[in-house]
Amino acid sequence: MNQEYHPNVASDLIPTLLSLFKDRSEYSSRAPLILAILISDDEDLQLKVALETDALKRLAEIMENPGPVQ
Repeated sequence: MNQEYHPNVASDLIPTLLSLFKDRSEYSSRAPLILAILISDDEDLQLKVALETDALKRLAEIMENPGPVQ
């Protein structure tokens, strides 16, 4: 993505995006993509999200039960 943003932007958005993983609205299907874009250029942040959140578990749940495509 190579766009610079304030370092706290990712930290502030990640909890919101993760909460959208459980939401079954039109936004829940977009949340994983937005999270991937947000952390794509930062390996430390990728590791932090993987280890300190339940993002992988939530993503697996979405993949098992994707719901309707919006």
